[in-house]
Amino acid sequence: RAAATATNATKLDVENCEITRDVVEALVGTPFGDRLVTIGDYDDPDDEDIHETRFEPDALIAAARGFPGLRELYIPRGPSMLGTAFYEELGRVGNLTTLSICAWQTTDASVAAVCKHSQLKTLRLDGLEFVTSGVVDGILAGRAAGTLRRFEIENCSLKEGGLPRPNPVGPEDLLDLVEGCPKLTHIECHLASPYHEFQGEEAQKIEHILDERDPRGYLVLHY
Repeated sequence: RAAATATNATKLDVENCEITRDVVEALVGTPFGDRLVTIGDYDDPDDEDIHETRFEPDALIAAARGFPGLRELYIPRGPSMLGTAFYEELGRVGNLTTLSICAWQTTDASVAAVCKHSQLKTLRLDGLEFVTSGVVDGILAGRAAGTLRRFEIENCSLKEGGLPRPNPVGPEDLLDLVEGCPKLTHIECHLASPYHEFQGEEAQKIEHILDERDPRGYLVLHY
């Protein structure tokens, strides 16, 4: 709290930290807390210590509610199991516009829950082992479908060792997402589906739609 009264920072890096509600409450109401825009983990995603970042669920909610300028929030990989009730409550916090979900146990239902009431402009899904193609229907069913501008998905639907789970997000799902999110212009993905599947009609349609919406829009594929 003492440090928060003497900094002009607008970002909080929680890499390898354990953030409890007490920590968040110590910052709420300080000049730093009022100015805070981003809470993230800027560690190398390949770092073996990535799982050491711990952000308690009630601390995440307290941060979203307690920092009036907060727009971007990072949910670390674990170990907490965050259910749909948590994500729905988080989605009701109207100030968040960018959400990065890296908690590996997150499911399609949890992503749908956070999109139900939120007005997210950027949604990033990274390392979610149990996400399937059904995540797209969950996004499209929520309020966020009308506001989403950027979507990133990587290392999802993969078991330990890199083996794909059944029903990963594929080209047709991405096309459905683009058609159902009228403001979506930027997509970056590293999916479990083979790269050659993206060379067909779906990829061309996606690129055409994005280009019509914004000449600076793009579809970036990693494989």
